[in-house]
Amino acid sequence: MKIARFTGAALVAFATLAPSTAACPEPDDPRFRSKDARQAEASQDAEVLSIEASADDKAAPAPVDTEAVLTEAESAGLSTFVRALERTGLDEALSSRDGPVTIFAPSDEAFAGLTEMTRNALASERNTEALGEILRHHVVGGRYTAQGLLGIPLLATIDGAELSVDASFGGVNIENATIIDPDLEASGSVIHVVDQVLIPKDLRLVPDGPLMIGVYVYEVRVESRLGLRVSRLIDGGNAGPAGVLAGDVIVSFDGMDATIRNAEEAKADRGYGNDVKLLIFRDGEIVELSVPVGIIPR
Repeated sequence: MKIARFTGAALVAFATLAPSTAACPEPDDPRFRSKDARQAEASQDAEVLSIEASADDKAAPAPVDTEAVLTEAESAGLSTFVRALERTGLDEALSSRDGPVTIFAPSDEAFAGLTEMTRNALASERNTEALGEILRHHVVGGRYTAQGLLGIPLLATIDGAELSVDASFGGVNIENATIIDPDLEASGSVIHVVDQVLIPKDLRLVPDGPLMIGVYVYEVRVESRLGLRVSRLIDGGNAGPAGVLAGDVIVSFDGMDATIRNAEEAKADRGYGNDVKLLIFRDGEIVELSVPVGIIPR
């Protein structure tokens, strides 16, 4: 029997070539995966890293900078609009809202173009909430430059209504208003000055006059009874179209004596859409008229 003899060099070579259980790779070792599998894994890792980077880079929306809005509006001469924002508290409400916003701000001339009755009513504390509703009707979430309005048929206001847009390279109309001074920058938000006040559909105002029908009156005595003489009709009121004339004396409404006190008490019980029946003393005769109560702002 022959016994093989190995030299030291041969033993070293054998040990190098023999498989070693201690160095055996795991089944999921990348060296044992196909090329396609390794490329797919690398692509997936890159996508995850990209998503994580985007999430880190994306900042939370900043609130509306109302100070910038008020400053820019003041600079543009929109003093009536600024006072209305502050009176209704809409400036503070906007500051708690994520920006940016687009504001269609009526010019001072637009507010002055409302009927006298509407202006008087909006100046009254009774209609502060309604004024706020009107202002919210001019604010749209998001940033829309004049050029960006091209091709957009409708905009949603922050009060949930819709505004129609008619935009061309010749100009931009929002409802019945025209943008006359576009793209005023306000720290990310944008202001467009418009030439009309946008009125929400079905909005009604409480008149500042005693009978809520659009007249100025004062107490007089007619044939031993008190009445309310109509000194002047208010432009935009309902009294004129219903047949009331300046100089008429209202002697009763809905069966109550026509006095300032009764008129003030009745004011809270009247809402738009209801009629008040007036007995009017005119040229020695009694005339009966039915007058709608309330104001349609215009």
